[in-house]
Amino acid sequence: MSTAEHGHSIEEIRASIDQVDREIMALLAQRGCLVHQAARFKKTADDVKAPQRVAQVIARVRALSEEMGADPIVAERVYRAMISAFIDAELAEYALLADDATLDRSNQRQEYASEDSSIKGFTPIPAQSIPPSATKTNYPPPFAELVEGRMKRKLGDHFGLSHFGVNLTQLASGAISALLHHHSRQDEFIYVLQGAPTLVLGEKEYRLNPGDCMGFPADAGVPHHLVNRSGEEVLYLEIGDRSVGDVVEYPRDDLKAMQLADGEWAFTHRDGRSF
Repeated sequence: MSTAEHGHSIEEIRASIDQVDREIMALLAQRGCLVHQAARFKKTADDVKAPQRVAQVIARVRALSEEMGADPIVAERVYRAMISAFIDAELAEYALLADDATLDRSNQRQEYASEDSSIKGFTPIPAQSIPPSATKTNYPPPFAELVEGRMKRKLGDHFGLSHFGVNLTQLASGAISALLHHHSRQDEFIYVLQGAPTLVLGEKEYRLNPGDCMGFPADAGVPHHLVNRSGEEVLYLEIGDRSVGDVVEYPRDDLKAMQLADGEWAFTHRDGRSF
């Protein structure tokens, strides 16, 4: 730009710079509000720092600077400093929100416990605070290693539920929920909380997203399981009833499971031979 576009003296140019600064401050305030809101959706401090997101923003800023005639080196230095400052502010906001959430849960537990002593020990708690099951799987070798990337928190067992089970299950990248299977007597239900698992349902496959769900009626004979083919962790709820005398078939594997009278599971080869 020529100086004639903004004025004929240094004073007029400085006045124009001051006006641009006011516009920049208004945009910074708007960006600050958005950062404040974004902190409420971050689950961990690492989500706040988000180095991959920072790299994306810097790459976009450099491209925009070249498109709009700005110096890309100056633009990158300014944005790196600005992003660093906003991350510090967002970390502080995230810490406050985390403290408030912890305090709220503590107060709620005290309120519930004081209302009725009969529910002592069964007050609401964060699902993630329930320890993962110590038993990885009941599958015998070599099938057990196939679900190595699966971790379950048995929410229903924690609260002493006897008619149905509820698990909060995590699948690492490449992991499966179970061998492809179907039940004779027990219904199953899943609800995806995080990630994008693939549902294998008979000969069909469906990519699921958070909020998606699926039910598997007993004795439908349709084999199913989840496979995490993405690079991100999958988190979902699985619910199943505890109908006795259940038999589980695994059409792709030499395996069969039968529920015993005491609720335990017995695994055999398809022809009945023991492992």
